[in-house]
Amino acid sequence: MTEWYAIRTETGAERQVGATLAERFYPVFLPMETHWHVEPGRPKERRCVPLLPGYVFILCEPEDFKEIGGMEGMLGFVRYLADDGNLWPIPFPASQILGFQMDERGGAFDSTITFRYRPKKGERVKITAGPYFNFTAKVLATPRGKRAQLLVEGFEAPRHRTEDIAHLSPA
Repeated sequence: MTEWYAIRTETGAERQVGATLAERFYPVFLPMETHWHVEPGRPKERRCVPLLPGYVFILCEPEDFKEIGGMEGMLGFVRYLADDGNLWPIPFPASQILGFQMDERGGAFDSTITFRYRPKKGERVKITAGPYFNFTAKVLATPRGKRAQLLVEGFEAPRHRTEDIAHLSPA
């Protein structure tokens, strides 16, 4: 049965191991974190680094373990001690890997965001998440914390709503 497994790699060899596995037509997932790299006297540089240093996830079958096992840069599968006394690779649920992939693509591991939009009273904003996604609204009060009071447009009767400012953008 095809399942996701975690592979332990040598330090700094995550990309190499992932690329080698991909060349062998195995689906791989290497979660990455994006951040600014700053060195004195040089401009800021955006860098992507492994979120879990030393680990790569692979989608494979148990019959593939021997073929995968002897690769350069690979230390072995993340394993557990079974009742039979053998060490077996730990399968990870596909739903967890998919959730991890969605978080990565959604920017959950991106620390490069330096500008956070703060709406002002009277501004028109667009709601970017939740049940009022894509609606425009007028800001009724300047937010002090993380939430803004809004008057949502596009309805016969006015709809007041309090929304997280992370879910707002200029209209």
